[in-house]
Amino acid sequence: MLLFDQSGTVPVQGLHRAPTGTPSREHMVRTEQVRLLYTLAPAGLLASLLVGIIVAFVLQEAAPAPLAHLWVTGLVVTALLRFFLIRQYHRMGAAGQSPAQWRRWYCGSCLLNGVIWGGGGLILASYGDLTQQVFLVLILGVVLGGTLSTMTAAPLSFIAFLIPALLPSLVWFLGRADHIYQAIGAATVLMAGLLVVTAWHLHRQLVRSLTLAFENYDLVHDLSAAKDQLEGANRELAAEIDERRRTGERLVERENHLRTIINSEPECVVLLARDGTVLDINPAGLAMLEASRAAEVIGRGFLDFLLPTYRPALRELLDLVFRGQPGKSQGLEMSGLLGRHRWLELHAAALRDARGHVASLLCVVHDITQRKRQAEEALFREKERVQVTLESIGDGVITTDVHGRIEYLNPSAERLTGWRNGEAHGKPLLEVLNLVDEATRTPVQDPVVRCLREAENVCLVAPALLLHRYEDREFAVKITAAPLRARERQVIGAVLVFHDVTELRTLARQMSYQASHDVLTQLINRREFETRLRQALVSARESSREHALCYLDLDQFKLVNDTCGHGAGDELLRQLAARLKADIRDRDTLARLGGDEFGVLFQDCPLGKARELAETLLRAIRDFRFSWRQQVFEVGASIGLVPVSAHSGDFAEIMSAADSACYMAKERGRNRLHVLQDDDADLVRRHREMQWAHQIQHALEDNRFQLYFQPIITLAPDCGSQIHHGELLLRMVGEDGGLIPPRVFLPAAERYNLMAEIDRWVLDAACAALRAGHPMLKDLETCNINLSGHSVGDGAFIERLKANLRGAQVAPQGLCFEISETAAIANLSSAMGFIRELRGLGCRFALDDFGSGLSSFAYLKTLPVDYLKIDGSFVKDMINDPVDHAMVDAINRIGHVMGVKTIAEFVEDGTTLERVRRVGIDYAQGFGVGAPCRLDS
Repeated sequence: MLLFDQSGTVPVQGLHRAPTGTPSREHMVRTEQVRLLYTLAPAGLLASLLVGIIVAFVLQEAAPAPLAHLWVTGLVVTALLRFFLIRQYHRMGAAGQSPAQWRRWYCGSCLLNGVIWGGGGLILASYGDLTQQVFLVLILGVVLGGTLSTMTAAPLSFIAFLIPALLPSLVWFLGRADHIYQAIGAATVLMAGLLVVTAWHLHRQLVRSLTLAFENYDLVHDLSAAKDQLEGANRELAAEIDERRRTGERLVERENHLRTIINSEPECVVLLARDGTVLDINPAGLAMLEASRAAEVIGRGFLDFLLPTYRPALRELLDLVFRGQPGKSQGLEMSGLLGRHRWLELHAAALRDARGHVASLLCVVHDITQRKRQAEEALFREKERVQVTLESIGDGVITTDVHGRIEYLNPSAERLTGWRNGEAHGKPLLEVLNLVDEATRTPVQDPVVRCLREAENVCLVAPALLLHRYEDREFAVKITAAPLRARERQVIGAVLVFHDVTELRTLARQMSYQASHDVLTQLINRREFETRLRQALVSARESSREHALCYLDLDQFKLVNDTCGHGAGDELLRQLAARLKADIRDRDTLARLGGDEFGVLFQDCPLGKARELAETLLRAIRDFRFSWRQQVFEVGASIGLVPVSAHSGDFAEIMSAADSACYMAKERGRNRLHVLQDDDADLVRRHREMQWAHQIQHALEDNRFQLYFQPIITLAPDCGSQIHHGELLLRMVGEDGGLIPPRVFLPAAERYNLMAEIDRWVLDAACAALRAGHPMLKDLETCNINLSGHSVGDGAFIERLKANLRGAQVAPQGLCFEISETAAIANLSSAMGFIRELRGLGCRFALDDFGSGLSSFAYLKTLPVDYLKIDGSFVKDMINDPVDHAMVDAINRIGHVMGVKTIAEFVEDGTTLERVRRVGIDYAQGFGVGAPCRLDS
């Protein structure tokens, strides 16, 4: 029997494992799942019958007697069938059928049982009153819940039971116009969804436990590897024999499938021998040859059906295919048995035997009679269409003979060249088509001469200008030339097409400018600026050149925008951009990066010189005055400056460093310049925090956080230091597997707004441990969980807590949330509402690090908390510092006056423990009481 120990894993002794060498561990896991499924099935069957008896009594009162009797009969018959299936499995076991087959039979029995229950549900929903219908939903929930516990090993069986069991009554409820029924239906859908999710989750846990157990088993049995290898070889040989047998069966099956496909193919498919004799043919082929039976065709030569003129071509094609080359022939004319003529297109491929020799030919024959007739008609129409098209298209078209002399100009060519068709006939191309290079104004080489010489298409890549014959005009043209070929593919001339792209070139130049410039300020935009910065990085690394990047953010722009509107803000940016552009060197790049942010790339400029230039820009901005409708504004800027050298990082790092330097300029008072230095502690700290923020994101994605438990003991004289409380502490696991304490990564999480995500992870993990009945937590009165200020007042966190309380079946009285005094005071109104709502659910609250703020006692009476955690900075030195001792005593007395329990943190030794006991503090926590221990250890 499959048993689970307290850790949730499967002990090896409980597994019915196949010998070493079976096809895969996945197969063994599936076998064990099936065994578990059938082991638990009798309990589910008995429960289903007992619940069915209850439902039967209700049906007799609510529904017509025949329907109730029919349902009871179906339930009993289904139970007998399931009992027979379970009995057969226990008699035959895995030796009788494959696990997949036993699973499918069990799934089928669940489906049948679901149909019976679904029918009963539909009867009760249709004939019962509202009370009986609610009873129906409850009964179905009970049945599904019980079924879930017995079908963890096969969630598909559970779904096979769930869908037919719920669907009829669900459709009935949702189809009613009454909102009560629709609400019942919606609740039923929610219940079903939760059950399905639970089933999949339990199934994954079971599979993981089984897999781990089998892995442990493999490790134990590695000592007998020689024997296992021999047995494995025998099993592999048997498996290979079985696989070959199955392969043979599959080949037969595939051959039958292929025969079905060929027979259903609407085109003629015929199998020919080497001499062209018909060996087999499909029904479509019989119809094409006008035969009623295959015997009229098989054995005859396929060439006999062709007209004599086309037989040599087909004979040559068949010989070619027999030599191993693919073959295709079109335009073959044949005559059927009844004399009807058709045009054919034939595709042939060689079929080889086991030795690789060509044994026969598979031919697919298409009737192209209608297509040929349509093609001939289309050819005539196409000729007319081409002529009309050439007369009407806007592109110039010139055709020449094989010597490059003009034969035809269309009207567009006449308009662009200034030559009439009759005048140009017989002249060399370049005498009519006066082309010059757009950049050099030199004559362009004749593209037709090259096209005729190379017998391939030619496209002029360099921009060309076409000069008009008479008018002082020129056109930018795109020119292509292509050879004209006869039926035998020999070149008989050329066609030259030239497209007037004058407007397109002008538009392209405009678009190129707009793509690289800011529309408002006409400065380089961010995209072009990044391109130039990347080029500067390359030059710095390859040529050891020195550049500098300046990141500029206006300080008073929002004031102008909010006071005078966006129109004023836009005008300010335009004027300031013009002012800055006048103060930079010609080789430097000034760009608007977005909003009120600008960037300057100082080319070939050491850092010292760049600093002088940046100071010049800063002075220019300080001296700038913006006037708008009798209002004058002063504008400042925060500027960050970083070097761009061979030792700089990549593009992203340089931009980030410049942004950080600008940020530091803002933090240090705005309207100033901050230059990145190697020993810039603030910038280094911010960069480190950014790196930690990325690591925290990855840790959240990879679930690389761990909970640690630290006990909180009771100090009451009659309790003997019992552990009734404890706090869950957070640790992060680094990418190298090492533990990272919270003091290292939490500052970055606070700065980059990641604390809410961390709080949600801790809440979910804590509730999961409480639900699992972890040995460290199951006997606690309260389990303390830390919350950051980001979650205080967060409605989404409250909803997540409610969902966890429902799903984890955790008593809210067992949860105590710790919030720091600083976070509570910073969001006092939100904190008060947050605490009251969670206490309304039954949760408790502790005020952490109490006494660290200057207004601790003033705010204490406004916060409805259950515990005060006295700040550890007072507790750890209270033995030697009378002031700290007095603070601890005062906080304890005030807390007790207000009916709040007190907890002393940082109790590091027995002396301190005894002192806080004498002071009268209720609880103690610290290394002197108990060190933090990993929750899953």
